[in-house]
Amino acid sequence: MIGLVAFSFGLRTSDTEPNPCNQRLGLAVQSILTAEPTEVIIVSQWEVAKQLEAIGIKTNHVVNLRDDGEYLDTRDVWNEAKVLFDKLGIREVVPVANPYLQLFYAKKMVKDDGFQVLSKPIGRIGFDNSPQNTQAWTRNRLAFTKQVIKIVFFGGNHGHYSRQKD
Repeated sequence: MIGLVAFSFGLRTSDTEPNPCNQRLGLAVQSILTAEPTEVIIVSQWEVAKQLEAIGIKTNHVVNLRDDGEYLDTRDVWNEAKVLFDKLGIREVVPVANPYLQLFYAKKMVKDDGFQVLSKPIGRIGFDNSPQNTQAWTRNRLAFTKQVIKIVFFGGNHGHYSRQKD
């Protein structure tokens, strides 16, 4: 048995999710499951979970928006996933995230917490450049790179600045 954790990328209002990036992330999960002979326990951020449900894939645990409206980030999703994986004795984990910078960070978190990273092909996830995307830094490569630099080197804020709820 292995674990799979799917991280979303970009955010629209809940009634317009999954956005195109989260749809592609869901399809990447589907592709991985098709090729995986072992039982897979899936933890998914809610946006990708909506896509998984739409294509008939059961998620074992969905990481939902916080009740207080605070930003739900990649670390928060992994923290919930690792609790379940620890409980089930799962040590091998497939992170599914946007390969542009986010996947590197996701793999690092998994590895740093003592789990073995199983790398699987994700494919191109791209960016959601629609005005419906509420996270401007996920609309293109340059904006996302700037945001990552800002957070990593300057400890800048990210998310919705306490406005994640619809």
